[in-house]
Amino acid sequence: MVEIFGHYQLIEKIAEGGMAEIYLARDLSIKSNENIVVIKRILKKFDDSERLSNLFMNEAKINMNMLHQSIISVSDFGLINNRFFMTMNFVEGLNLHQLLKKIKDLYLEKPNYNDFVYIIAEAAKALHYAHNCKDINTNKKLNIVHKDISPDNIMLNLDGKVKVIDFGIASLKENEKSNGKDGKFSYMSPEQAKGKKLDNKTDIFSLGSVLWEFLAERKLYKCRTVEEVKEFARRASIPDLKKIKPNLPTKLISIVNKCLEKNPENRYTDMKELYKELSSFLQKSSPDYNLRKMKILVKTCYYEQNIYYSSLIEQTKNLDESNIIDFNKRRQEQLGLEKSYGLTNVKTQIVTNTIDLEERKKLVNRITEFKDLNKKKDPKEA
Repeated sequence: MVEIFGHYQLIEKIAEGGMAEIYLARDLSIKSNENIVVIKRILKKFDDSERLSNLFMNEAKINMNMLHQSIISVSDFGLINNRFFMTMNFVEGLNLHQLLKKIKDLYLEKPNYNDFVYIIAEAAKALHYAHNCKDINTNKKLNIVHKDISPDNIMLNLDGKVKVIDFGIASLKENEKSNGKDGKFSYMSPEQAKGKKLDNKTDIFSLGSVLWEFLAERKLYKCRTVEEVKEFARRASIPDLKKIKPNLPTKLISIVNKCLEKNPENRYTDMKELYKELSSFLQKSSPDYNLRKMKILVKTCYYEQNIYYSSLIEQTKNLDESNIIDFNKRRQEQLGLEKSYGLTNVKTQIVTNTIDLEERKKLVNRITEFKDLNKKKDPKEA
């Protein structure tokens, strides 16, 4: 339902996670048609939680320091009605989980292994940048580790470009110890599942597990319960990909296997090395590879979402506080009808563009001030 939040109009909730909710929104301070944004807001039940407030600020600081075409960035951050929020630009596209599901639902031709190699290579390039990112104020390396690489957090936009999203549980400390809980066990490295110290090698394992899943066309661990998945993740019991898909190129299987080595020291040194290996394979496997097929797939699968959001944006452009209640009533009735006919709302993913470097520096300083005050007193007072 539509809600006024500071100088933002929240149009539609498009996702909710364990810590925050994400809204398609309109920046009312911008009068042009370029005022559609995305708001990520901490859940109301956690607005008094010091731990989650710090996590939220941590994510905002990480995103604000990064300036890369394949990684999200933040354009605003603050506290409205006692709730932390961050603002991002709305970009149309689908995450890999959504895309593959839609391809299956529409009986479209599946991406081939070269398409998946391209996607994972681009994600590796983005993560190499993140792992080596420096604080824009101090120029010190931040030692970012994503810790939650999965098909949900790798996205393709309408141009077929790859975006790595959601640094919500990322760490900023080198060799920070994992709590063994945050993240998805199906893609988690054994050291992360065991709660050991982590570095960039855990993301290499997770990215390799995503590629393994795409190539094998099944989950890495076939388990019936969450506890079984946890145990398999701790043991890193990797099925033989060659037996599952014997026609896959031997070189590609060896790349995947190296990512999934149980001992982190036996994996690739960093994401740059993995990117080079994948790019070299793709160049030899498909010298004329291009994004035409991926563009068509994403645009076809995104068609319903495009209609849905375009309609919502148009319907809400002239709303103000005086007529929001009536609009929400009509929407509630409409949603009730959709539910009775078995229809469901379509959702999307978001990424962000970038803002001026000086503005980014100011926001990083603001986040740092929030975090410093948060150590001394209640975050709301901060």
